[in-house]
Amino acid sequence: MPPNNRLNGDRPQAGGALAGTLGTAMVTFRRITKRDLPLKVAALAEKHHALLVEALAIAQRKAKRKPQVVREILATATVEGLAKRLNAKAAAVSYRAEKHKRTWHRLIPWRNLEHTTATEEAESMISVVEDNVRMTEADSWPKSPTSQRQTKRKR
Repeated sequence: MPPNNRLNGDRPQAGGALAGTLGTAMVTFRRITKRDLPLKVAALAEKHHALLVEALAIAQRKAKRKPQVVREILATATVEGLAKRLNAKAAAVSYRAEKHKRTWHRLIPWRNLEHTTATEEAESMISVVEDNVRMTEADSWPKSPTSQRQTKRKR
């Protein structure tokens, strides 16, 4: 048996029902500590920002063959090399879906950006937007634990 059982589904995924429904494991972010040199953090943030800006440009070019709603959402995307209001080593990509009156945020740990290319991130961006549009239009987002508890109380 391979050492990482989580990839094979032998162990339950972290993150509960939401992670299981979406098929992704819960991600942890490394905090920015007092030991982290501010100049090094700033340099890494700029490096990841540049990677994601390039990836967004590639995604927007590749999206010309995608439905118009995907192109419109990618056109509204904004990138942050260091996610604001999050004291963690993570980048953020935000999308505004005007048609659905929603905003989607994607937080990406820096360690996931270390060994990726702009083309791979561009494919990921397109995939995320397509999946979010599909789930929104089908109203198939998993219910949050609080809304599930409220539904049970009403019965």
